[in-house]
Formats: sequence, C-alpha cells, structure tokens
Amino acid sequence: MSIQILPTEILLLIFRFVGNKELAQNCGVAVCQRWHSIIKSILVKDIRVSGPQFIKISDRDFQYMKIFTRALEINMTIKLPPYEIDKAYDELADDRRRLRRLKQHPKLVQKRLNHLSTLIPDYSSLRSLVLRFGRVGDAEDERQFPTCGGWDQVSFIKGLWSTRLAHLTIETGQIGYPRQKGVCRMIAQIIPSLISVRLQLRWICDELLDFTHIDATEPPPRIKNIIISDIMHYIVDSDWYWEYSMHEWDMNCSYHTLFVQLENKAEEAVRRLPTLEGLWIVKHEGRWARSVTSREFVTRIERTYPIEPSDVDGYDWTMPTPWIETIAF
Repeated sequence: MSIQILPTEILLLIFRFVGNKELAQNCGVAVCQRWHSIIKSILVKDIRVSGPQFIKISDRDFQYMKIFTRALEINMTIKLPPYEIDKAYDELADDRRRLRRLKQHPKLVQKRLNHLSTLIPDYSSLRSLVLRFGRVGDAEDERQFPTCGGWDQVSFIKGLWSTRLAHLTIETGQIGYPRQKGVCRMIAQIIPSLISVRLQLRWICDELLDFTHIDATEPPPRIKNIIISDIMHYIVDSDWYWEYSMHEWDMNCSYHTLFVQLENKAEEAVRRLPTLEGLWIVKHEGRWARSVTSREFVTRIERTYPIEPSDVDGYDWTMPTPWIETIAF
C-alpha cells in the first residue's frame, strides 16, 4: 500500500505525537497536502468555535475532531453590530436587513447541531462540552428572537450517553428554542456520570434532579457540582416586562412552585449522593441563589439594586453574570 493512501486513522496515529506546530506543518507540507490538513485538525485538542465558525466546519473536519478532541466549546451567541444607517437605505430597510441576518444564523446552526448529534457518540476523547446561546444584540422584542425549532435537543443529549464526558455546560440564553418535552429527563440520566454540570435553561422542571435512585448494577455516581439556573429577560411590546423560565411540562405551573419543586429534589439529592460537594439552584426573581451542600442547607443571598428600565441597555444578560460567578465552581 502506498503511504499516500493510508487510512486517515493511521495517519492520525502517526502524527499524534508530533512535537510542535512548526514541525508538524513542515512534515505535512513535505509529505503531501492531505497530511498537512490532517495534522492541523489534531494539533488543537481543546476547540472553541463561534457560531459562524461552527457553520463553516466541514464534514471531514468533524470526522477528524471526534478522535482527539478533549474539550469542545460552541459559543453561538449572536452579536449584531450597532445600527448603521446607510445613506442608500432608510431606517426601516436597515431594520429589515438586520432581522434577516438574525433569523438566518440559527437555521444554519441547527443543521450543524443535528449533524453533530450523529457524530457525538464517537467522540471517545471528549471530556468537556460547552454550548452557549447568548443574547441577540439589540433585538428586544420576543417576536424578533431567532428560533432553532429544527434542532433535536433530545437526540443530541441522548448521544452524550455513550461518551466519557466529565463536564457539561448548556446555557440557552434568550435564543428562542421551543419547548421540547423530555430534555430535562434526558439530562438527568447523564448527570450521575458527570463531575460537574451547569445548566441555564428556558424550559426547566424538577426532573433535572431525578437521578438519585441509582441502581446497584450501575456505576457509582461521581457528580460533585451542579448549578441549575433559570433565564430572565425583558420583552418590549407596548411596555417592557420581565419573563422567566417556565416549566417544561406544566404550562400552568407558577414560577414559585417550580422552584419549590427543585429545592425539594435538591435536598433529596444531597442526602442520597455522598459525592455531591455543591448544588446551587439559582433564580433571578429576587436575585438570590440557594446553595445545597452535603453539610447543611444554606440560603446564599447575592442581592443587587433593582434594575430600572433605563439601565437595561447597559446590562450584560449573558451567562455567566458577575453575581453568579461568586458561586460558580
């Protein structure tokens, strides 16, 4: 067999232990362009990509990434530039152009996420996964928020079952992801196998903590730190008002009842899981965070001054926020 047509997996093994980037590039160029492209993909084991970069990743790169990637962070925060009124367009035309860009981005991202769902079970080296969906620039009206209704969240989370993931972060932010029943239940099934998990979800329920009944035939849980946070954002219609996370199943469940359910499950989790070092239930209404540890049940207060409407534009709503950083692991 010619060395030029060796299988990709063998080429990856050959160049896995190349000393530095310059040497790897020189070796790659000296052999062939194909080797060079493969080497570039394995030199970076901790990958951070933005939404536009995530869209541009080729199918071939996905195949290479699944072998050696240890940490994958996909930051799909949409940051639009400030309003720039071109002389050739009136203000309304500029608004429409910005809105088209806003809605096009998530559609491309959801296609990539669905493709990644089919590959994620083969990411044998993956230990850390971060998915971030941040605020969408100046789009304050809920009707202008982009939606990713085509992303199958249940299949994506289910694909993580066969990985050896240790750290999971999912921050859905204010992007308009529609309610998909069963996501919390799927996440709960992988929490015991993780070391740390941080969730900021628009649709949440106490099923996130339904992982305490461990079967004797299953491996012992190793979870140490859990942060579950809701989402708070404001909507501008005829007047501005706040909107918070809602129950995943029961649309009639009040915000207060939802968090009482989470707190009750949190106490049970602490009693049943000796490995648990910290469990935080974070709610924005009233700006407080309740910390549950294996030693005691503590209410931690991180109060700030009430936010006035005039302060909204200058406030950073993306996670993590400074007040939650004080309790982050």
